[in-house]
Amino acid sequence: MYALDETGLRTESDIRRTWSKVGVSPVLESNNSHEGLNLIGATEISKKFDTIMDAYSAQHSIKSHEVEVFLERLLDANPGKKVYVLLDNAKFHTSKEIQDFANAHSEELFLINTPRYSPKLNPQENIWNKLKSCIFSPSAFPSIDDLFSSVSSIYDCFNDDTNMVKSLAYARNYY
Repeated sequence: MYALDETGLRTESDIRRTWSKVGVSPVLESNNSHEGLNLIGATEISKKFDTIMDAYSAQHSIKSHEVEVFLERLLDANPGKKVYVLLDNAKFHTSKEIQDFANAHSEELFLINTPRYSPKLNPQENIWNKLKSCIFSPSAFPSIDDLFSSVSSIYDCFNDDTNMVKSLAYARNYY
């Protein structure tokens, strides 16, 4: 069973919290860039706790086609198994294209939509929060390639530390 979701990251610095000496204001670096990445990712939430992610340029919106390609990737990663995918009710998750894809693969794919406006029911949100807490700093990324390299490195660490992923996304903690 996988939890699937999308998020966006930018090369600009982003601070979730900071500290400084009294009287000294922290400085945030800016590169005045609107570059970034749109990510689609899924985490296996019942046994293996592996994570899978695709990245697109921020100028490329994630729509039904990208979700379909990603679902195909999940099916390819689990040959001969029934794949259950938990996802939110974004319009591109409930589109005719996705429903047709799910119907065409009904023997191997089952989609479960969470209620609208309920991100706390999707364990993938915790993975995104962990990714963002690991990646953000007062310094901006010099380029989109540097941002992608950091994201890939963190995802490799996630897949090396399944206990950490389990603590964030274990299905029994949700349902």
